[in-house]
Amino acid sequence: MRLSIIAPAFVVSLLLVGFVSAKEASDSGLHTFYGEVVAIDQAAKVIQLKNGNQRFLFHYNDQTKISSANGYARLDRIVRGTGAAVIMRVAEGNAGIAVVIRFVRDASQLTTLALISARTVRGETITGIAVNNFVDYEPPADAWAGGPMLETRKNPGLFALSVAPDGTVSSVTLRKTTGYPELDARAEKWMKKWRFHPNSVTEVQLPMYYYHYRR
Repeated sequence: MRLSIIAPAFVVSLLLVGFVSAKEASDSGLHTFYGEVVAIDQAAKVIQLKNGNQRFLFHYNDQTKISSANGYARLDRIVRGTGAAVIMRVAEGNAGIAVVIRFVRDASQLTTLALISARTVRGETITGIAVNNFVDYEPPADAWAGGPMLETRKNPGLFALSVAPDGTVSSVTLRKTTGYPELDARAEKWMKKWRFHPNSVTEVQLPMYYYHYRR
């Protein structure tokens, strides 16, 4: 049986699957932050990430779980600009203590993240994994199973989401087609369901890839 599986490419929120759920994070006083690596001081056990023009310091220790999509990650091999997700708790003195650090080093994920951007209400441009700091709700991807039979290849589409002050998506503009009008229409309908923090961003750019296989 041949079955088309279509998958949206915004994978940032999936990076923490298997670590801790949103409810568990809220109940246990944990918080999640997304950014790009600026520097890692292994002697002081501090990692510095940036979100737009802002920089944030997180302390880590021997209990911090450090990994990447490919498994264990060595801090001495993490380069500046690498995407990272940090699950942290606030300790005494408002110090952020990292419970989990997960890096994005996979080439395909990095390519996807390079296409993601957002314009804040202050006019600042946020790129890559840091955009997920502004996401309130990402609709489930299960609606993408099935659909028309497509060629066996990836074909990225690119979409611009206009975001209202309340965080809802007011409109979606196609910037680059996937090559399939039906798939473009499905993507636009799906992206209109996204929700962002109120009064945070005015526009968000998201890519969408598809793939299919035989089963």
